[in-house]
Amino acid sequence: MGWTRSPAAHQNYSRKRFYNDGIKVLVGEKNSPFVRAVMIAEATSLVTNLGTHGIGYINGDLTAAFSRLPVDDWICIQGDSHWASDGISVGTATLFDQQGAFGSGLVTAVANPAAQIDFSSESISLKGLNYE
Repeated sequence: MGWTRSPAAHQNYSRKRFYNDGIKVLVGEKNSPFVRAVMIAEATSLVTNLGTHGIGYINGDLTAAFSRLPVDDWICIQGDSHWASDGISVGTATLFDQQGAFGSGLVTAVANPAAQIDFSSESISLKGLNYE
C-alpha cells in the first residue's frame, strides 16, 4: 500500500503505523517532548482498533510508558497487538523516533457497533496523519 493520508485505504488486516508531529497545544509555544509523546500515544487506539470495517470501539483507558523522551518532533506509532473477547479489547503499540523505539501505549476499549466509523464510506479527514 505505501504511505497515504487516507485511513480508508488501511481498513484491512495489516499492521497499522503512522508518523505524526502532533498538534500545537498553545499558539506560539513548542510542545515539550513529553507532550508530543503522550499525544501520539493516544493514537494507540487508532492503530490497534482499525480493522476491515473501520473502528467500532470506544476507548476506556490509555497507559503510556516511556524509557526516554523522543529526540525530535516526528514520532511513529505502530500497532503491535489487538485482542478482543466479549466486547472488550486490549491493544498495544510501540512509539519510535529517529533513534528507535522509546515507549509503548496500551489501550482498553469497549465494542460499540452502533457508532462504527467506516472510513471508506464517510467523509472523514484526519489532517496531518500519514498512514502506511
